[in-house]
Amino acid sequence: MNRWFLLCILPSLTFALLPRAALANTPMELWLYYPNNFQANENNQKLEAIWRRAAKAGYTKILLTDSKFAKLGDLGGMERQYFSNVEKAKKLAAELKIELVPTMFDIGYSNNMLWHDPNLAEGLPVKEFCVFAANYLWPARTMIGEQLIIVVRPEPGRTMDESLRGEFAVRNQLLLPYKRVTGYLVWEDDFPLTASLKIKREVLAQPAIEDQHAIIIDCTDGELGVAGSAELPHGADP
Repeated sequence: MNRWFLLCILPSLTFALLPRAALANTPMELWLYYPNNFQANENNQKLEAIWRRAAKAGYTKILLTDSKFAKLGDLGGMERQYFSNVEKAKKLAAELKIELVPTMFDIGYSNNMLWHDPNLAEGLPVKEFCVFAANYLWPARTMIGEQLIIVVRPEPGRTMDESLRGEFAVRNQLLLPYKRVTGYLVWEDDFPLTASLKIKREVLAQPAIEDQHAIIIDCTDGELGVAGSAELPHGADP
């Protein structure tokens, strides 16, 4: 029998075969996941009410997260207020006999760690990009044959030349077929952003919705072919 199977299944079987009495007598450790922004004073009042309820309910640990944990050197002059609120939270936790467990390494959401230098992350050599479902841009009223379209803003002074398009082909080959980009559109200006620096996707999508076409990427053979400005099959009504 596969040893990896044994390593995975035996602990589960052991737990399942434990006597009910033994399980009943095993104390449960209750954790509370609590995201917070320590820069805002009013958040400490909300925090205190919730933490006191948690302590009464038997919670012994709080998994504490704040996006600013990864950028404490860039608090914009709010250091005194921020760390004062952190100290208040630590004193409250000590009073309630709750252990604080801060999250310091965000897996899957690395924008906090890349705050100071986003170039530490490997990505497409472009200024900005955003991926849309073709069915969002050009509703086809179907659940099959979905395609992905990438809107790209090249670096200043650079066009979508052969080398850059080659990057698309290479990255596509690393993805499962349903995750591959089918076509791209070039955006010349800065991406439209909200006050919190999120992309205004509906504004970015509007030119594509109106033009109803994209440049097709074909890398089924490991090479990129651009079929010109071609209309992708979308079935949109006029």
